[in-house]
Amino acid sequence: MNHPHQNEPEFHPLQDPWPPFLDLLETDPPAAQDGLWRFLCAMLQTRHPRVYRSCTRELQEEIRHAVFVHLCENHFARLRGYANRGRSFAGWLAVVVHHKAVDMLPAPVMPPPVEDQTANDDLSSETRILIAQMADRLNHHIENSLTPDQRLLARLAAEGLRPREIAGLFERDNVSLGNELAYIRKKLRRLLKEDGFDPDDYSDRE
Repeated sequence: MNHPHQNEPEFHPLQDPWPPFLDLLETDPPAAQDGLWRFLCAMLQTRHPRVYRSCTRELQEEIRHAVFVHLCENHFARLRGYANRGRSFAGWLAVVVHHKAVDMLPAPVMPPPVEDQTANDDLSSETRILIAQMADRLNHHIENSLTPDQRLLARLAAEGLRPREIAGLFERDNVSLGNELAYIRKKLRRLLKEDGFDPDDYSDRE
């Protein structure tokens, strides 16, 4: 049987919505694994998801292998869930890499604890404690009150990605992505207020 890349003199991982190795999941699993690994490595050389890019080289290698194992396990169960909807396979794969990178290197949602921010010397100890408690509740609600996709959006926003950058990652339009981020922020603020915290009370103290 021909190697999945034998007839591909030029490799364009960011353009192909259906790489040839996806047709080999049933008939030639070793060749499919080889094609997936080559595709993944080529993509990460030319397209660097931001969370992945912020990791050390050692952690990047761990993430790359973890993504590969995740996509190959259970007879390529995750890969079989990919549907060609006209967008690039690399765009779908970049989201998978982001999920794995966030899982392996959780991004802090709140700023560092107030006690570590020496510039805020005017804050009372009581205010410091209240902000730390609010941060704990915020992280709790992010982990328990948001869907996995919403958690990822919240983490990417906390990483400093602008809405248009996140929209590009998920290949969504800016308006719908911005609306979802606004919904997430509104929901988290409501939950914090139900806990007795109002973020507006501390927004001018930064």
